[in-house]
Amino acid sequence: MKKIFFILTILNFLTFKISVAQIERTDTDFKSLCQNVETSVKLNFYTSYGKLRYDNSYSRSNLTQLGKNMGMFEEGDLASGLALVDIASEYELSTSSRKMVNNAICIIPQELSVYIGFQNPVIYLAQDLIPDSCLYNLVLRHEQIHQQINVNALEYFIPLIYQRVKLITKNMKPMYVGSEHQIKSGTNEMTSFYAKQINSLVAEFKQEIIEEQRKLDNRDQYTLESNICHRYNEEHKQ
Repeated sequence: MKKIFFILTILNFLTFKISVAQIERTDTDFKSLCQNVETSVKLNFYTSYGKLRYDNSYSRSNLTQLGKNMGMFEEGDLASGLALVDIASEYELSTSSRKMVNNAICIIPQELSVYIGFQNPVIYLAQDLIPDSCLYNLVLRHEQIHQQINVNALEYFIPLIYQRVKLITKNMKPMYVGSEHQIKSGTNEMTSFYAKQINSLVAEFKQEIIEEQRKLDNRDQYTLESNICHRYNEEHKQ
């Protein structure tokens, strides 16, 4: 899964109007002051199905090894086709910084951009499959169903993920740091904190897709599909 964290910090030397007595406050007090600053974080949310492509340049042994490397096949399986897709996530967090009279800083989240979707969906068909043969059409249909499961899962889960990301955005709080020199590390920490929450949603999404795909990839299903072409070939013997 691709994770990209972009950090944009705009230092705004606005000073909180606080009394001389407040200058003596502790770090804990200033943390509280920062967290009480009102925020309205803009959320930009993007997704994509990716562009499906087909590839018939691999042998069955190559496809089998590729599937085994990804934990998709058991020992003894031989792949005639394979459907793969990358589930990608990217984040961009923009912040501003507000300087206090004691040179402490409030890092304020301003805008969060999130991409969760598919990249590089591909259907592999073994190079020895004869186009328009029963086995070719059967394998093609099987792998197309896999990709349709991915599409259906994305359409179902993305609105749910969006609502949960929206809630995360709504609950974002400004962060206190002791000086300007800590702005970068503080923004990194803030980005990492929220990225972990979003990554957990992506992990749930990936697991749901895996569970749905397993319903199609099992020995019973393979036997059923194999019998289809066996019967077809018997019926069409010359």
